[in-house]
Amino acid sequence: MYIANAIKKLADGQHLSENESYQAISEVMSGDANEIQIAGLLMALRIKGETVEEITGGAKALCERANRINPKVAICVDPVGTGGDGNNTFNISSTAALVAAAAGANVAKHGNRSISSRSGSADFYEAMGFNITLSPAAVEKCVEDLGFGFMFAPTFHPAMRFAGPVRRALAVRNIFNVLGPLSNPAGAKAQVLGVYDRSMMPFIAQTLQRLGEQHALVVHAEDGSDEITNTGMTYIMEVRPDHIEEYTVTPDMFGMATYSLSDIVGGTPEENAEISARIFEGEKGPHRDIVVLNAAATIYVAGLTETFPEAILKAEDALDSGAVKAKIEQIRVFTNREEIVTM
Repeated sequence: MYIANAIKKLADGQHLSENESYQAISEVMSGDANEIQIAGLLMALRIKGETVEEITGGAKALCERANRINPKVAICVDPVGTGGDGNNTFNISSTAALVAAAAGANVAKHGNRSISSRSGSADFYEAMGFNITLSPAAVEKCVEDLGFGFMFAPTFHPAMRFAGPVRRALAVRNIFNVLGPLSNPAGAKAQVLGVYDRSMMPFIAQTLQRLGEQHALVVHAEDGSDEITNTGMTYIMEVRPDHIEEYTVTPDMFGMATYSLSDIVGGTPEENAEISARIFEGEKGPHRDIVVLNAAATIYVAGLTETFPEAILKAEDALDSGAVKAKIEQIRVFTNREEIVTM
């Protein structure tokens, strides 16, 4: 078995090649590896430290086994994070995704229920009244008709069930924390990908290049968040096919105030949906500002603007014009239509 050889190599302190990682993760995803082997592989990679080749091989294995969709749109974008930052903020990227969609981006959002926080993206969208359990065909139509579709991980990545029990039992971060965000079932070629550890940023940026990403931002905030923050500095690696640029941003660069983490803390899915509803109704302050920053990042990588400041204006206009409220109602109605539910 490939996984047994991979564990032995890792135990000897050696790195896996991209193909060796692909084969080992493929065995996990096909159900051919037992729980002891899965735990051994995940912990050996974690202790040694995952390389770009190992992450790329694993992402390819996961993508290959996904229930994929191919929306007929110019480019799909996915704002996503690894999670695990422990900051318990409200559902920032999930809210920002709706703003970006209202601004004209084709958002194919990939997510799951809560693992490390009180409210995962699936929990949040369910609280918003969206049907999150649609078939791949129905989600594809959502992206094409509305510019927004939510891909519920258990539906689109059923092979992940083989690793699930081991991941829960280990209760430590492992390679699957990054493989999920790198394995968008719509093949999104634009991403805003937040990571919980700054040291991971170069590995993720290089992996995105290897996977053929057209435009991406890998982000990590000084406060530990896996998003662009309004509490201080955010580190960014901007990924293009032929180069990677590294820089930082702060709220004051865009005329925004600086807040504390306590100002953007979240709660239950229902409480987070209420926070977002207040933003959509026009409430100003820390919640709106951080959503605008992250929506702008999504709008920017989707190619709707040439610069980040232009994208901020576009995000603000989507909120102020009522376009976001209208988009949310469209999604709520569309995803609960009988002909969509039964596709």
